[in-house]
Amino acid sequence: MDFRWQPNISLDQEALQRIASAFSKPAEVVKTYRGVFDSFNTDPRETISECECHEFLHHTMLQIKIYGKTSISLQYEAWFYYLLPKFIRERSNWYLLEKTVSFLLIVHPQFIPELYVGFRHDLFYTLGNTIMNPDCWRDGDLSQNHNWFFYDEITPYEQSSTLNICLFFCLKYLRSKELEAWVDSLADIEGSRWGLQFGKWLQRFHKLIQYIENPSLYPPSVRPNPSISTQISLNRLGWAGSEFQKFADGYINDENLNSFWQSVHKHPKLKAFLKT
Repeated sequence: MDFRWQPNISLDQEALQRIASAFSKPAEVVKTYRGVFDSFNTDPRETISECECHEFLHHTMLQIKIYGKTSISLQYEAWFYYLLPKFIRERSNWYLLEKTVSFLLIVHPQFIPELYVGFRHDLFYTLGNTIMNPDCWRDGDLSQNHNWFFYDEITPYEQSSTLNICLFFCLKYLRSKELEAWVDSLADIEGSRWGLQFGKWLQRFHKLIQYIENPSLYPPSVRPNPSISTQISLNRLGWAGSEFQKFADGYINDENLNSFWQSVHKHPKLKAFLKT
């Protein structure tokens, strides 16, 4: 797959329709410890509210993380894929986007399977392309109508944003041989706000990987936070002992990391971000 980012690209409606056609409504009722999601069983997926989508993703992710793969978690997955077109259509809501990606990280910690022929392609050209949507861009640059700054001055945590969620999704799930073309496309994107926000992400991601490889480099007061990808999926894991090791082992595979950094260093424009 030759996947590249190009600003001002609208949602691929044909890809979205293939996803919608591939997954029918499950027969089982959606139940969690919160209760029953009645509207899921009676209403068309297009009319389900964003609030209910948030609740569904939050509670089902939590139960899967606690109990692992069970017959109930398989029901959750079936409902997730049925509702995926709805989640994708609402992708401009970064909080719902984050939960959608987080769910995928929990049920597919290594790679995205081909649930039907071309599923990976369709997922990247819908969900993975969110940041390229026209409402994210204006006058050849990232729009000012979004809060792209993902650092929260009040707390020591970085906040997720549409940009860093999409960057993480692509870096995590593209195959190593597909990353070069994607990184090439990152280098081709112009705009001062784009450069500022992408540069911040790249610097912090680089520090995070350095710390994973050598934790002694960073004292606790300056340790990078994993939420540069997604807060919910990583659950703000602690930075000590087994919890840190669990986080480090499941983050991004070495083959993808090596391919990503090699591709970044090919471009002086991207490499310069690592020196600032």
